[in-house]
Amino acid sequence: MSANRWLWPVLAVLGVVVGCSAERAPPVASPDDLERLARGVLAQHYGESARDDRLDCWTEATDEPPYCLRLAQVRQVEEAGRAVLYVLASNVHGFDVPAYSYAHADAGRVAAFAAVINPDGSLGDVLAAAGALSYGSNGACGCTDATLVRLGAATHAWHFVSGGVWQGIVVTNHVLLARQGDAFADVSAIPEMAEGDQAHRFSLRVDESDPSLERFPIVVTKQLAEDTPAAAAPIESEVVARWVVTPSEIDEVYRLPEDADNPAASDGVSRSPRRHLSLRTMRRSCRWGDVARAARMSV
Repeated sequence: MSANRWLWPVLAVLGVVVGCSAERAPPVASPDDLERLARGVLAQHYGESARDDRLDCWTEATDEPPYCLRLAQVRQVEEAGRAVLYVLASNVHGFDVPAYSYAHADAGRVAAFAAVINPDGSLGDVLAAAGALSYGSNGACGCTDATLVRLGAATHAWHFVSGGVWQGIVVTNHVLLARQGDAFADVSAIPEMAEGDQAHRFSLRVDESDPSLERFPIVVTKQLAEDTPAAAAPIESEVVARWVVTPSEIDEVYRLPEDADNPAASDGVSRSPRRHLSLRTMRRSCRWGDVARAARMSV
């Protein structure tokens, strides 16, 4: 008997003893395989009868106006030791397609799905589905360039900015479509540009410095909008204010602090809308991760 024939069983037993899995992690699927799996998810959800081969989309069984959802993004991630497929679809819209041309008041459509990828690379159970969510205006959801972000140790969300312009007023919001149970929900109430403040924009970044957290903090930065005509105003790259926010313990939604409009409280760390650290505490911190941990300890 060769050494290899008895060595592998021994190593497998040792792996179990020390807490390591003897099974290999699922291989990363190729882009073509991911697209094939994603199309399988859409076909399963909408049905082959809803397929429009010419436009490469699936029609919605809804009232007017009609929508047809097309694959926009697909990603593979690992959650709780298993491979999970995240799929995002958005509606076809354009003046060159009369059936899918929209008025200013018509929102766009976005659909989000999560499904297991089996160890053999086949499509497993669908974990969550949201087939018709309304965002944006002019039939555009703003989600075609969405990015999948990690929101926690085993949580991901699609991030994009959506909104519109009404009578010259820009209103846009950060959307974080996260899997909750067997559906998806927007867990962000953070504006990108607010109706009552056209002079500033808000950007966000997920802080993954502590990968063990169930939900990661989000760093929100407020800056002067590029096209704001203001004499002696700060340059666009200068930070006006910054917060580190964590989701509400009530509804798991990320929000700015209630006193975010108060210049005296423009820098801080918020665990919930009513809790945030002092500016002195923030300045003592070396990293945003340290600030977030300090916020949790201060509650």
